[in-house]
Amino acid sequence: MQRRIIFGTLLLTLILSGCAHELHFAYQESESMQMEIANYLPAYPKATFLVMSDLHYYDTALGTDGKAFNEYLANDRKLLKESEELLTTAVDAMQLIPAQFVLIPGDVTKDGEKQNHEKAAAFCARLEKQGKRVFVVPGNHDIDNPHAFRYTTNGKEPVPSVTADEFAAIYNEYGFSEAFSRDAFSLSYAVEPVPGLWLLGLDACLYRENQPDKEPAVNGRFQEETLVWLEKILMRSVREKKAVIAFMHHGVIEHFKGQNDYFGDYLVDYFPDIASLLAAFKVRLVFTGHFHAQDVAKMIRQKSAEDFLFDIQTGSLVTAPCPYRIVSILPQNRLRIESRFIDSIPSYPHGFRAYAEEYVAQGILETATKTLTQYWVPAEDVQKIAPQITAAFCAHYRGDESLPVGQEVLTEAGLSFMGGIVVGNRKELIYELWNDPPPPDNNLEIDLSTGDCK
Repeated sequence: MQRRIIFGTLLLTLILSGCAHELHFAYQESESMQMEIANYLPAYPKATFLVMSDLHYYDTALGTDGKAFNEYLANDRKLLKESEELLTTAVDAMQLIPAQFVLIPGDVTKDGEKQNHEKAAAFCARLEKQGKRVFVVPGNHDIDNPHAFRYTTNGKEPVPSVTADEFAAIYNEYGFSEAFSRDAFSLSYAVEPVPGLWLLGLDACLYRENQPDKEPAVNGRFQEETLVWLEKILMRSVREKKAVIAFMHHGVIEHFKGQNDYFGDYLVDYFPDIASLLAAFKVRLVFTGHFHAQDVAKMIRQKSAEDFLFDIQTGSLVTAPCPYRIVSILPQNRLRIESRFIDSIPSYPHGFRAYAEEYVAQGILETATKTLTQYWVPAEDVQKIAPQITAAFCAHYRGDESLPVGQEVLTEAGLSFMGGIVVGNRKELIYELWNDPPPPDNNLEIDLSTGDCK
């Protein structure tokens, strides 16, 4: 099947051949566009900005007691009870950092509750009052979410979520009203936060597919019309000689080998084509979230080593190590990224980091134990394997993974028949979580002209 949309000289073709999918863009069919792009090298203006992702803000007035709430936390170990303290602490720290703007790449709320969005927007207002512009895009949790609930000791009951239009209205002052271009088919927009720098807020979330009493969509996919809009903006940036960065919820580059096989919902559909499009137009940076891990990945287009892209994924504020990032664009097209972590909150003035790390580790351990048991792995094997799985995921969440000397990645010797089968089928994932290729994940410098980093 072939579908084609033509906007003047812009062309996007989506070809579906059996199970194979490939996106084709207008610039690939136009030699003149390719020449313009090839002759363009973006000059990034000096700027400093902050990134915090996956806030999952939860107003505890919606309830923190009862079996239903505890079951939610058991299946998704977020620091929801502490989310307001964490966001308050992050915003207080950001007040002291000289920066022009703040990026929030989605999952602003627990599950799209209108009450939580309105409270989260008040924090954005605090930042703007201090002179920092705030830019927000939605995540998979934020819009038309059937899991928007109030919790009581007797169970749970639905509360209002928000539509896409309501999301844009609540966060109108945080990207949407300032945009010089908005996509008519999504909540994507383009804005110029500092002269010479364009920021693309991209929305690939599938909230249109959410239905009452069904599991909400986790994966992401751009609509065809949105990709046409995106390419048009990118071509305009070349012609107007603007440097471009982007931010969105879903990843565009695998952050470990095999991520698409094991956790494909955390990458946008057709991610190699999307990353290649951005890289072709000299977009050097895209800031993402969703996986709750600190990780930086780089891709280079096969056709040109000068066309590269970094996917800078920021962990969740409600998942240890509770990070945010400081990003500085320096003279001579250099970029510096620093990561900071929340070590204390009012209710935990001491020992919060240890508490947060233990909280997420315990959740992973319980999930791993339950899953292994469901595969009929004997308890003796589970006691060996589950802690090793937990260690790998916790290391990936922290970033800059490094296996401690003497620690075994995953036990393979002496397992039962079922234990051996399960480990054999999944060991690649655990090994790849520990295998952290360059660049560094938390603190690094990037040459935006060459792609070199340290």
